[in-house]
Amino acid sequence: MRRAGNRLISTLFVLAFAAVVAPTASPAATTVGQAPPAAGASYICGPGYGAQLSAADGTPYLVPSPGGVITRWRSSATGTVGLLVWAGSGLTLTLIAEDQKASAGVLTNFPTRIPVSGGERIGLHMLDITPGCLHKTDLGPDRIGVAVTGLIGSPTLLSEQSGYRFNVAVDIEADADKDGFGDETQDLCPTDASLQGPCPDVAKPQTTIGKHPAKKTAKRRAKFVFSASEPVRKFECKLDKGPFSSCKSPYRRKVSPGPHSFRVRAIDIAGNRDSSPAKFSWTVLG
Repeated sequence: MRRAGNRLISTLFVLAFAAVVAPTASPAATTVGQAPPAAGASYICGPGYGAQLSAADGTPYLVPSPGGVITRWRSSATGTVGLLVWAGSGLTLTLIAEDQKASAGVLTNFPTRIPVSGGERIGLHMLDITPGCLHKTDLGPDRIGVAVTGLIGSPTLLSEQSGYRFNVAVDIEADADKDGFGDETQDLCPTDASLQGPCPDVAKPQTTIGKHPAKKTAKRRAKFVFSASEPVRKFECKLDKGPFSSCKSPYRRKVSPGPHSFRVRAIDIAGNRDSSPAKFSWTVLG
C-alpha cells in the first residue's frame, strides 16, 4: 500500500516553485482553507483529484457547522482547476460539487454558489500540469488525500499523503432561509426562501403631528403640520366625524366653537397604511 501511494503522489506532484503572498480574507464570510498556503514551497501537480484532510497550523479546510453557501473560492495555481467539495470521513469520500475555472497564476476570487451543511472538505481538481496547486510543507499533520479519478455522487477511495497543503480557500456565507443563496452577497431577502431580490416592504409607517393648535384657543382657524417615519405615497386626514381623505401638510381648516379632533395617517410607497393614526384633540372657545 505504501509503495502504491508513493507512485500516485509522484504522478500528481513533481516540482517545487516559489510561494506567493496570501490574500486578505473576505469580511463578509467565514474563510476555510488557504490560498496560497502560509507554509512550504509551491509545487507543480499532474492531473488528479485531491482533498485536504487536515492542516498543521490549525487552519482547517473543513466547512464548519451549520454550513451555509460557498459564494467565492480562490487559488493562485496556474491552469484550469476545479474547486472540489467532498463529504464523508476517512479516506473514502464522496465528491458532491465541483466548480472549474481558468486560473492565470494570480490570486483571483471566483464567484460560485455551492450549498454546504457543515463537515465538508475542500480540495482541488487538476485537469493538466498545474503549477502552484499545493505547497510541500513536510509537516506530518498537513495531510491530503489524492486520486486519479473522481465522479460527483460516487464514493472515491483516496490515497493519503503527508506534508502537503492545497492552494485553495473558500468563503462561506450564512443562509438563514435555506434557499441556497449566501445572505451577504447573493440574497437580498434572507428571511424569505422564495425571494432573492429585495424583501417586500411590509413595515407600517409612523405618523407624527409636529405642529397643532393650542389645547384651548379662541382661534377658529386650525393648522396642522405632520410627517412620517419614511417616504410616503400620501397622507389621509380625518376631522371630527368626517371620513379619512387625502391631504397634505400643512393642513388648514376653519372650525366652529366647541371640541374637535384631528387624525392623520401616512401611506408609504409600498402601500402600507399607518394602523395607529396620529391624533390631536382641542377646544375652540366661543
